[in-house]
Amino acid sequence: MRGPAESVGNIAGLSCQSSVRQDSDVDGLELAAGVIERHLPVRATPSHRVTRPPLRRPRRGRHIMQLYLERDVRMLRQIGDLSQFQIFLRALAARSAQLLNLADLSRDLGVALNTVKAWLSVLEATYHVIVLRPYLANVGKRLVKTPKVYFTDVGTLCYLVGLKDPEHASSGPMAGAILETAVVSEIAKTLTHRGLEPQVYFWRTAAGTEVDILVDVGGKLVPIEVKLSATPSPGMATAIKRWRQDFHETAMPGYVVHPGDVRIPLGAGIAALPFA
Repeated sequence: MRGPAESVGNIAGLSCQSSVRQDSDVDGLELAAGVIERHLPVRATPSHRVTRPPLRRPRRGRHIMQLYLERDVRMLRQIGDLSQFQIFLRALAARSAQLLNLADLSRDLGVALNTVKAWLSVLEATYHVIVLRPYLANVGKRLVKTPKVYFTDVGTLCYLVGLKDPEHASSGPMAGAILETAVVSEIAKTLTHRGLEPQVYFWRTAAGTEVDILVDVGGKLVPIEVKLSATPSPGMATAIKRWRQDFHETAMPGYVVHPGDVRIPLGAGIAALPFA
């Protein structure tokens, strides 16, 4: 069984080898395609499948910064202080898969809040970040309304936070964020490539109960938890079980995504699925 270190390293694009299986269930590196296709009215044929190219490696990050982040973004938005914008990018990357408090980010950087909002909107509009909004519904609970942010390219994320090798990525505090970022990115890309507008959210109560990802599929919701452990257990599905109790009318089967290679049931309507 592969351990988290190897899997997170591969996900980060540090030792990535792209592979595509022919079955239409779960494709390892194309987990998102399998999850979504299971619940779409028309299942995808092989010709509809999205082949995932190898992720950009962090060593190419400087090239990406120069071609896009420094040139194109500057053309779209009159960014006068390029060095300050680069600091903003690194600070944003360090918050990937976390709740994004723009006021705190603005204060930490010493940059006006409106400027931070403008920079973020440009990155989102040009598909370099995904801003995941919370799923809000009146179910008698106080819910968190702060969004979360994810970079769409995990290699760029690793470059911006200074990760240089698989061991560094998997043993550091960003390991869980790397895996979660990869899953969110693949879901969004898969839906977009199929001509669908990604409707992806997360759910978190004020008490801290959270489902990492909710995918809206035809008015129904697929709950997904992302766990770094390669040995999934029923306890990892606790948040999904609680969410399904509140949203049983719209809930689809849920999944706990992990970096191992086992696929097992974790409870009624919940299964563990490997990402790698």
